[in-house]
Amino acid sequence: MNDEQRVALEAVRFNSALTPDDIWSPVRHHVESLHGDVAKALLRDVELARGSAAASPLGVALQGERGVGKTHMLRWLRQQVQGEGGYFFLVKLFESTDFWRSAVHGVIDSMEAGPDDQLGPLLRKLAGRADLSQEQQSRISGMIPVSRSDLDDLVAGLRQVDPQITDSQNTLRALVLYRAKQASAHDVAYDYFYLDGDTEESARTTWGFRPGARTMQRVLRDLSRLIALTGPTVIAVDQIDGLLNLRSPAGAVDAAVEHKNALLVAEVADGLMELREATRRTLTIVAALPTPGG
Repeated sequence: MNDEQRVALEAVRFNSALTPDDIWSPVRHHVESLHGDVAKALLRDVELARGSAAASPLGVALQGERGVGKTHMLRWLRQQVQGEGGYFFLVKLFESTDFWRSAVHGVIDSMEAGPDDQLGPLLRKLAGRADLSQEQQSRISGMIPVSRSDLDDLVAGLRQVDPQITDSQNTLRALVLYRAKQASAHDVAYDYFYLDGDTEESARTTWGFRPGARTMQRVLRDLSRLIALTGPTVIAVDQIDGLLNLRSPAGAVDAAVEHKNALLVAEVADGLMELREATRRTLTIVAALPTPGG
């Protein structure tokens, strides 16, 4: 090996172990024959969601040992889905956060994750479905400052498409304000999504929010209803094994801790089962290690 070859070899970085955050990076290498049946099945389920008026297909458990390619498969699927006008959201579950709060945070965080913005196009599509003018579409999608009247027109227009939007209008208003150019408006939306699903009285007057807090489960339901008006969705819950393994910790465990862990695992299990009922035109995928002995 000469000096030039040695320098070239030293410059190579081998990184076959992807992390969940790598899902947002572009896929430059994909072997069609590797896990080809799995890929075809996932795309088929996405098309079921795309063709549905509202119902979501059955969720999918993507099981495999570490390093087998689960995260790469989600990364590839994300690129396929977004390339066809759909949406992809990554949900991370944390011990300190309840399931539905984690789900809402995952959707909102994913809106602007990676190189492909999802929030701006979503808002413009919603404004288009509401039959708003080009200028109002630019306001709604955050290109220029938005006003209360723009939000009122968006709600009224979408109500003609889906009358149940009336019930989801606080979440719709918050979604628009999250992308708004005005910092004060963005702060209102941040508090709505990341704190308690409510707004202060001043924000209600300024932006038209209805009074009353909204549970995170209902916020997630609202988001899915709105997104489903424009295309199919994939929600990926990646690498939940560490959280689920709380049910069988190694060594002696305090009874109170064991009880807390059991409740947490039960909440996650219930949330995953209810996610299909809470969403529209959405494929839920859970990536996990194989069950021992399974």
